[in-house]
Amino acid sequence: MVDARGPFESPQLSPWPSGDITVADLLAVRHLALELIAGDKGLARRVSWTHVCELVDPGPWLDGGELLIANGFRIPTAPSDQIDYLDRLMHYRVSAIALGCHTPTLSPEMLEHADAEAFPVIRIPRQVPFISLSHMVAGANASSTHHRLLRDLQLFDALRLRDGRRATVPELMGELEAISGYRLALITPARQPLLSAWPWVPEMLWPAPGTLSSEDVVTVDGGYAIPISIGGRVEAHLVGILDDARRAAGLSHLRRIAVIVALEVAAERERREERRRAGQETLVDLLSGRISSHELERRLSAHRLAPGEGLCVAVLRASTGQPVNVDRVHYWFADRQRPYLLTDDGRLVTVLCQASTALEHLVAQSDLRAGIAQVDDGLNFARARQRALVASIPAARLKVSTVIHADDDDRALSWLPGDPDALIHLVKDTLAPLLHHDAEHGSDLVVTLRTYLEHKRRSTSAARELGIHAHTVANRLRKVEELTGRDLADFYDAFELWLALEADPMTEGI
Repeated sequence: MVDARGPFESPQLSPWPSGDITVADLLAVRHLALELIAGDKGLARRVSWTHVCELVDPGPWLDGGELLIANGFRIPTAPSDQIDYLDRLMHYRVSAIALGCHTPTLSPEMLEHADAEAFPVIRIPRQVPFISLSHMVAGANASSTHHRLLRDLQLFDALRLRDGRRATVPELMGELEAISGYRLALITPARQPLLSAWPWVPEMLWPAPGTLSSEDVVTVDGGYAIPISIGGRVEAHLVGILDDARRAAGLSHLRRIAVIVALEVAAERERREERRRAGQETLVDLLSGRISSHELERRLSAHRLAPGEGLCVAVLRASTGQPVNVDRVHYWFADRQRPYLLTDDGRLVTVLCQASTALEHLVAQSDLRAGIAQVDDGLNFARARQRALVASIPAARLKVSTVIHADDDDRALSWLPGDPDALIHLVKDTLAPLLHHDAEHGSDLVVTLRTYLEHKRRSTSAARELGIHAHTVANRLRKVEELTGRDLADFYDAFELWLALEADPMTEGI
């Protein structure tokens, strides 16, 4: 893949941070009398540091490359749990584990797993204090410790580079790469580059969907993904891929880089919000017809929308009748770098975008219901919105995420008027007396009427579904006729009531 600086040849990556002393070196120190009990194929692993910990899951507090030392108090006894414990250590790139005298019996299954994964498991004799092992590693790695300290100082210089000299994004990221030894990427939760000036995204096997939305550091092929949260939301992940040629620093250095990069992420969030506000103003003007044809093209172009390339309007509804989460819709488009305009009226969300396929993916992933209409050659956005609004009626009544296109051959859509004002008039003129009566008296006239019509005007069948006596249904239907002035035995009156029932859910949002 090509980035702003030209092609980058991916190096042969090592999954272990560099250090000076290896597991084999430690085993060769005779006075320590360490015993290797599994994982002999991993003796070349380098040990950057030692860490004493008895937690069941010490990984989140490690830097990668450590020799983990434990008395064994929290080592599980069941073979499957021991294997899980080992897997957690390898997940965080621990180099090896050294166990003390309180370790329970290690199962053959766990030792076989360590051998298969080339993960060294070491036993520490009772007479050897843990601090002797730590001193040995610290002394052997003194030069590496000094090198890490210099890297920390360089990171602070990089922060000054950003704030003092107003460095460009490529300058800042290039400096951080040179200091850390990581190949760096900034990606959105949708795995797209967050910043256009730093477009590189590693070609690698990503964790399962949803994994990268958590607050935890995630290990990925050859490196780490660190979430960067702004205002309680993960706006991006800083991905660091270990590069042996530059002797990458540990996870702690990458965390410090994430703090520096978070300033760029926050700035990009502000730019997104500005584009969102400007887009809302533009869409409101388009729907009201207040923009001239010349100004219209300029405004659309500013939001990367092309009139001649299939613009469409969608009206989105939540599945439960609650307001649509408008922020989620905004982030869905923004994280995927898709051009769009968006506005909401408190219950419904209207979106203008380039292709209906994008909206279909959004609806499926967000448990929404939507009506979609193509914008005609005359760029009549208000008319497209009306048609999308009408198309959302049957979609709102379904129990699954659904997109209905206004051009689909749907009988309900073909009979309902496309003008929202006409729909409101239909409901007020026909159904309003029933709605008011139900609200004042706690009755179920509207539900009874809908059920009766859905059962092809069969009172007995409707009564069974409602769980009431057929005489009760008959009494309610007489009340419906009294309040509406319609005769349910008359086909045209019944049809008008059915149209009003179909239109009623849609008028809640207008």
